[in-house]
Amino acid sequence: MKKVLLGFILCASLGAQGQSSVYHPFPDSNAIWMETVWWMFPSNPPQCGQRDYVLFISGDTIIGSYSYKKILSSGYSHMCPFGPGVNYYSNRYVGAFRQDTSLKQVFYVPENSSIENLLYDFNLNVGDTLPVTYNSFFPNVYVTSIDSILTGSDYRKLYWLSIERGWGEYAFLIEGIGSSYGLLNRFEPWFESGSYLRCFTLEQQTIYQDSNFTCNLDVSIAETSENISSVIIFP
Repeated sequence: MKKVLLGFILCASLGAQGQSSVYHPFPDSNAIWMETVWWMFPSNPPQCGQRDYVLFISGDTIIGSYSYKKILSSGYSHMCPFGPGVNYYSNRYVGAFRQDTSLKQVFYVPENSSIENLLYDFNLNVGDTLPVTYNSFFPNVYVTSIDSILTGSDYRKLYWLSIERGWGEYAFLIEGIGSSYGLLNRFEPWFESGSYLRCFTLEQQTIYQDSNFTCNLDVSIAETSENISSVIIFP
């Protein structure tokens, strides 16, 4: 997996100069995650499906006693390679997140749910075992090393992950962005399927890009709104 980084990490110093002591929280607006998910169909011959999409922040909402940032998604699904039968969707609500910057934790409430889940915990050191989260069910994922990556004009911490000793590093987390598998996708080894964070942009500037992908996805994105909409949760 480290080879994936070679296209964009060459500009990052992994020594003391590149290490960042400043925590980078998740953005609260003008952020876009561009992602790809693929899966195999049980057919003969085998066939592959793919979904290319963006996630973006669109205003606030109240759930229970907390204020959350709403996450919308636009994209399309198709057979891979591209076509036939392309299905498009736009501005679909997929959930909401909030964060506790003092704990360096991010929480997520999925669509059609009022239950909050821990999404990311960036209060990590080498050798720490990750807590079970919405996007990581395995109880034995641990941090093997911590690097720094140049994102835009500053450095963010990058956490390499492995499952059990000797497995090898297979994924990474980036402070304030998510995982190499995407913002909400499980960052565990998939079987006959997979997902990738292609790009992350902030204020219309590319902050992160996987060198295996382009950042061009022709999908619609709604105008963001900072208006707070109230949601009442009943038992």
